[in-house]
Amino acid sequence: MRRSLLMALLVVGLLANWPMASVAAAHANLLAASPAVGQPAGGVIERVQLVFDEPITELVPVIEGPDGAPVATTLVAITQQQFDLRFDPLEAEGIYRVRYAFLSLDGDRVELGHAFEFDPTAPAPLPISGPTLIAGSESWWQSIRWQWLVIAALVVVVLGLAEQLRRRRRTLAQLVR
Repeated sequence: MRRSLLMALLVVGLLANWPMASVAAAHANLLAASPAVGQPAGGVIERVQLVFDEPITELVPVIEGPDGAPVATTLVAITQQQFDLRFDPLEAEGIYRVRYAFLSLDGDRVELGHAFEFDPTAPAPLPISGPTLIAGSESWWQSIRWQWLVIAALVVVVLGLAEQLRRRRRTLAQLVR
């Protein structure tokens, strides 16, 4: 009985800590960008829009042109999750690299980046608006609430199995006597 109870407690402990490990390792990520990540974009491009899946602070963006030279940008914070990087209209065709460093909610410094291709013959990028802006606004607790339900169900199952095993051993011990 002690061994089965110990195993049940061990499983419960591991399951209880599983969502916390994933939350501790999580940082803000890019939810959407315009021009889109890795896509060709044409027309008049005077800004890059970035939307993150949670609020961030201290955003430091750098845009590099096809020649590797930085593009002079002005950072405009629309919300704590959405930012515009504004600049003079792009002229040089090629791959533009967008890099950004920021502080995530947990205080960790995060560095991410992506690229897009400026091709004047490609369609113009669509601006980001609407529901995307609130997609990551839930708290960490709301984002893992379903996991707590799964853990609670697993705890009930493990404890039920441990109790059933205990009863079978007790019955077997009584039959052996």
